[in-house]
Amino acid sequence: MSIFEQDCYIIDLTHSIDQNLPTWEGECGFKSFVDIDYKDHEDNVRLMRYEMFAGIGTHMDSPSHFCEGGKSVADILPENLVAKACVMDISFKIINNQNYMISKEDLLDWESENGRVLPGSIFLIYTGWSLNLALDADRYRNEDEFGDLHFPGVSLECAEILVEREILAIGIDTLSIDGGNLEPLVHKKILCTGSRYIIENIANLDRLPAIGAYVVVAPLKISGGSEAPVRMLGFIKK
Repeated sequence: MSIFEQDCYIIDLTHSIDQNLPTWEGECGFKSFVDIDYKDHEDNVRLMRYEMFAGIGTHMDSPSHFCEGGKSVADILPENLVAKACVMDISFKIINNQNYMISKEDLLDWESENGRVLPGSIFLIYTGWSLNLALDADRYRNEDEFGDLHFPGVSLECAEILVEREILAIGIDTLSIDGGNLEPLVHKKILCTGSRYIIENIANLDRLPAIGAYVVVAPLKISGGSEAPVRMLGFIKK
Protein backbone atom coordinates (compact mmCIF):
# COMPACT_ATOMS: atom_id res chain seq x y z
CA MET A 1 0.00 0.00 0.00
CA SER A 2 1.30 3.44 -0.94
CA ILE A 3 0.91 4.83 2.59
CA PHE A 4 3.85 2.72 3.76
CA GLU A 5 6.13 4.20 1.12
CA GLN A 6 5.76 7.61 2.78
CA ASP A 7 6.79 9.11 6.10
CA CYS A 8 4.01 8.54 8.60
CA TYR A 9 3.06 9.33 12.14
CA ILE A 10 2.31 6.06 13.91
CA ILE A 11 -0.43 6.14 16.54
CA ASP A 12 -0.80 3.32 19.07
CA LEU A 13 -4.53 2.57 19.29
CA THR A 14 -4.07 -0.12 21.94
CA HIS A 15 -4.65 -0.11 25.69
CA SER A 16 -1.95 -1.85 27.76
CA ILE A 17 -3.15 -5.05 29.41
CA ASP A 18 -2.81 -5.40 33.16
CA GLN A 19 -4.78 -6.66 36.14
CA ASN A 20 -6.65 -3.35 36.46
CA LEU A 21 -8.14 -3.41 32.98
CA PRO A 22 -11.97 -3.54 33.16
CA THR A 23 -13.87 -6.35 31.49
CA TRP A 24 -17.50 -6.89 30.52
CA GLU A 25 -17.77 -9.54 33.23
CA GLY A 26 -16.56 -7.13 35.90
CA GLU A 27 -13.85 -9.35 37.35
CA CYS A 28 -10.12 -9.23 36.81
CA GLY A 29 -9.54 -10.61 33.34
CA PHE A 30 -5.76 -10.84 33.43
CA LYS A 31 -3.10 -12.45 35.60
CA SER A 32 0.62 -12.75 34.99
CA PHE A 33 3.02 -15.17 36.65
CA VAL A 34 6.82 -15.27 36.76
CA ASP A 35 7.70 -18.96 36.60
CA ILE A 36 11.46 -18.43 36.46
CA ASP A 37 13.11 -15.13 37.38
CA TYR A 38 16.55 -13.83 36.45
CA LYS A 39 18.27 -14.65 39.73
CA ASP A 40 16.92 -18.20 39.67
CA HIS A 41 18.44 -19.26 36.36
CA GLU A 42 22.05 -19.48 35.21
CA ASP A 43 21.20 -17.77 31.92
CA ASN A 44 19.68 -14.78 33.73
CA VAL A 45 16.35 -15.32 31.98
CA ARG A 46 12.77 -14.54 32.94
CA LEU A 47 9.97 -16.88 31.84
CA MET A 48 6.37 -15.80 32.28
CA ARG A 49 2.87 -17.05 31.59
CA TYR A 50 -0.45 -15.28 31.38
CA GLU A 51 -4.06 -16.08 32.14
CA MET A 52 -6.66 -13.80 30.59
CA PHE A 53 -10.07 -13.48 29.04
CA ALA A 54 -9.94 -13.70 25.25
CA GLY A 55 -11.92 -10.48 24.96
CA ILE A 56 -9.75 -8.31 27.18
CA GLY A 57 -8.42 -4.86 26.39
CA THR A 58 -8.27 -3.75 22.79
CA HIS A 59 -9.53 -6.90 21.12
CA MET A 60 -11.18 -8.44 18.08
CA ASP A 61 -14.53 -10.20 17.97
CA SER A 62 -14.50 -12.60 15.03
CA PRO A 63 -17.65 -13.88 13.24
CA SER A 64 -17.53 -17.06 15.34
CA HIS A 65 -18.11 -14.97 18.48
CA PHE A 66 -21.84 -14.98 17.74
CA CYS A 67 -22.22 -17.15 14.64
CA GLU A 68 -21.73 -20.90 14.89
CA GLY A 69 -19.55 -21.99 11.98
CA GLY A 70 -18.33 -18.43 11.39
CA LYS A 71 -14.70 -17.53 10.82
CA SER A 72 -12.39 -17.56 13.81
CA VAL A 73 -9.71 -15.00 14.59
CA ALA A 74 -7.16 -17.19 12.79
CA ASP A 75 -9.35 -17.32 9.68
CA ILE A 76 -9.41 -13.56 9.08
CA LEU A 77 -7.40 -12.95 5.92
CA PRO A 78 -4.23 -10.86 6.36
CA GLU A 79 -5.37 -8.41 3.69
CA ASN A 80 -8.43 -7.68 5.83
CA LEU A 81 -6.25 -6.61 8.77
CA VAL A 82 -4.78 -3.58 6.98
CA ALA A 83 -7.20 -0.99 5.64
CA LYS A 84 -8.15 2.63 5.21
CA ALA A 85 -9.86 4.11 8.25
CA CYS A 86 -13.03 6.16 8.35
CA VAL A 87 -13.29 7.83 11.76
CA MET A 88 -16.41 9.39 13.30
CA ASP A 89 -16.05 11.69 16.32
CA ILE A 90 -19.34 11.59 18.20
CA SER A 91 -17.93 12.61 21.57
CA PHE A 92 -19.87 15.89 21.68
CA LYS A 93 -23.14 13.93 21.81
CA ILE A 94 -22.01 11.71 24.69
CA ILE A 95 -21.56 14.57 27.15
CA ASN A 96 -25.25 14.73 28.03
CA ASN A 97 -26.19 11.11 27.31
CA GLN A 98 -23.93 8.30 28.51
CA ASN A 99 -26.19 5.75 26.79
CA TYR A 100 -26.09 7.47 23.40
CA MET A 101 -26.48 5.13 20.42
CA ILE A 102 -24.92 6.35 17.17
CA SER A 103 -27.80 6.79 14.76
CA LYS A 104 -28.42 6.47 11.05
CA GLU A 105 -28.62 10.27 10.94
CA ASP A 106 -25.19 10.58 12.58
CA LEU A 107 -23.71 8.38 9.88
CA LEU A 108 -25.40 10.26 7.05
CA ASP A 109 -24.21 13.56 8.54
CA TRP A 110 -20.67 12.18 8.63
CA GLU A 111 -20.97 11.17 4.97
CA SER A 112 -22.25 14.63 3.99
CA GLU A 113 -19.01 16.10 5.37
CA ASN A 114 -16.49 13.40 4.43
CA GLY A 115 -17.98 11.47 1.53
CA ARG A 116 -19.50 8.03 1.38
CA VAL A 117 -17.97 5.39 3.66
CA LEU A 118 -15.35 3.55 1.62
CA PRO A 119 -15.96 -0.12 0.75
CA GLY A 120 -13.23 -2.22 2.32
CA SER A 121 -12.53 0.34 5.03
CA ILE A 122 -12.57 -0.04 8.80
CA PHE A 123 -15.14 2.31 10.35
CA LEU A 124 -14.02 3.61 13.73
CA ILE A 125 -16.10 5.52 16.27
CA TYR A 126 -14.61 7.87 18.84
CA THR A 127 -17.10 8.47 21.65
CA GLY A 128 -14.59 9.84 24.15
CA TRP A 129 -15.59 7.10 26.58
CA SER A 130 -12.04 5.73 26.51
CA LEU A 131 -10.95 8.75 28.56
CA ASN A 132 -12.77 7.21 31.53
CA LEU A 133 -10.44 4.22 31.43
CA ALA A 134 -7.50 6.33 32.56
CA LEU A 135 -9.56 7.72 35.43
CA ASP A 136 -11.34 4.73 36.90
CA ALA A 137 -12.07 1.17 35.73
CA ASP A 138 -15.45 1.22 37.45
CA ARG A 139 -16.36 4.45 35.70
CA TYR A 140 -15.50 2.83 32.36
CA ARG A 141 -17.89 -0.07 33.02
CA ASN A 142 -20.41 2.31 34.62
CA GLU A 143 -22.49 -0.38 36.31
CA ASP A 144 -25.63 0.71 38.17
CA GLU A 145 -27.19 -0.78 41.30
CA PHE A 146 -29.16 -3.27 39.20
CA GLY A 147 -26.07 -4.62 37.43
CA ASP A 148 -26.77 -2.83 34.14
CA LEU A 149 -23.89 -1.17 32.29
CA HIS A 150 -24.12 2.31 30.80
CA PHE A 151 -21.93 3.56 27.95
CA PRO A 152 -22.35 4.55 24.28
CA GLY A 153 -22.81 2.18 21.37
CA VAL A 154 -24.08 1.85 17.81
CA SER A 155 -27.72 1.57 16.77
CA LEU A 156 -28.88 -1.31 14.60
CA GLU A 157 -29.97 1.14 11.87
CA CYS A 158 -26.48 2.58 11.69
CA ALA A 159 -24.93 -0.90 11.58
CA GLU A 160 -27.23 -1.93 8.73
CA ILE A 161 -26.03 0.98 6.59
CA LEU A 162 -22.38 0.18 7.35
CA VAL A 163 -22.96 -3.39 6.20
CA GLU A 164 -24.48 -2.01 2.99
CA ARG A 165 -21.36 0.13 2.58
CA GLU A 166 -19.30 -3.10 2.61
CA ILE A 167 -16.95 -2.18 5.44
CA LEU A 168 -14.35 -4.73 6.54
CA ALA A 169 -14.81 -4.04 10.23
CA ILE A 170 -16.15 -1.62 12.81
CA GLY A 171 -14.42 -0.42 15.96
CA ILE A 172 -15.28 1.65 19.02
CA ASP A 173 -13.62 2.98 22.18
CA THR A 174 -16.02 1.28 24.62
CA LEU A 175 -16.49 -2.21 26.07
CA SER A 176 -19.06 -3.15 23.43
CA ILE A 177 -20.34 -1.97 20.06
CA ASP A 178 -23.85 -2.57 21.41
CA GLY A 179 -23.33 -0.17 24.30
CA GLY A 180 -24.50 -1.37 27.69
CA ASN A 181 -27.38 -3.19 26.00
CA LEU A 182 -27.38 -6.90 26.84
CA GLU A 183 -29.05 -7.76 23.52
CA PRO A 184 -26.17 -8.08 20.99
CA LEU A 185 -28.12 -6.90 17.93
CA VAL A 186 -25.26 -5.01 16.30
CA HIS A 187 -22.77 -7.78 17.04
CA LYS A 188 -24.99 -10.22 15.18
CA LYS A 189 -25.63 -7.84 12.27
CA ILE A 190 -21.94 -7.14 11.74
CA LEU A 191 -20.50 -10.58 12.49
CA CYS A 192 -23.12 -12.81 10.91
CA THR A 193 -23.16 -11.14 7.48
CA GLY A 194 -19.94 -11.93 5.66
CA SER A 195 -16.48 -12.03 7.22
CA ARG A 196 -16.60 -8.74 9.10
CA TYR A 197 -15.12 -8.34 12.54
CA ILE A 198 -15.40 -5.92 15.45
CA ILE A 199 -12.70 -4.16 17.49
CA GLU A 200 -13.56 -2.88 20.97
CA ASN A 201 -11.76 -0.89 23.68
CA ILE A 202 -9.72 1.13 21.19
CA ALA A 203 -7.42 3.90 22.45
CA ASN A 204 -6.44 7.29 20.98
CA LEU A 205 -9.03 7.44 18.21
CA ASP A 206 -9.18 11.20 18.71
CA ARG A 207 -5.71 11.36 17.14
CA LEU A 208 -6.88 10.01 13.77
CA PRO A 209 -8.41 12.21 11.04
CA ALA A 210 -11.90 11.51 9.71
CA ILE A 211 -10.38 10.17 6.48
CA GLY A 212 -6.90 9.53 5.15
CA ALA A 213 -5.40 7.26 7.80
CA TYR A 214 -4.64 3.57 7.57
CA VAL A 215 -4.92 1.08 10.41
CA VAL A 216 -3.30 -2.27 11.12
CA VAL A 217 -5.16 -4.72 13.36
CA ALA A 218 -2.88 -7.53 14.57
CA PRO A 219 -4.68 -10.18 16.64
CA LEU A 220 -3.13 -13.21 18.25
CA LYS A 221 -3.63 -15.93 15.62
CA ILE A 222 -5.53 -18.37 17.81
CA SER A 223 -6.94 -21.35 15.95
CA GLY A 224 -10.67 -21.55 16.59
CA GLY A 225 -10.58 -18.39 18.69
CA SER A 226 -13.77 -16.33 18.75
CA GLU A 227 -11.96 -13.34 20.33
CA ALA A 228 -8.36 -12.24 20.77
CA PRO A 229 -6.38 -9.25 22.03
CA VAL A 230 -4.93 -7.10 19.25
CA ARG A 231 -2.14 -4.59 18.81
CA MET A 232 -3.74 -1.88 16.71
CA LEU A 233 -1.80 0.91 15.00
CA GLY A 234 -2.84 3.96 13.00
CA PHE A 235 -0.73 5.48 10.21
CA ILE A 236 -1.10 9.14 9.20
CA LYS A 237 0.87 10.78 6.41
CA LYS A 238 3.26 13.48 7.62
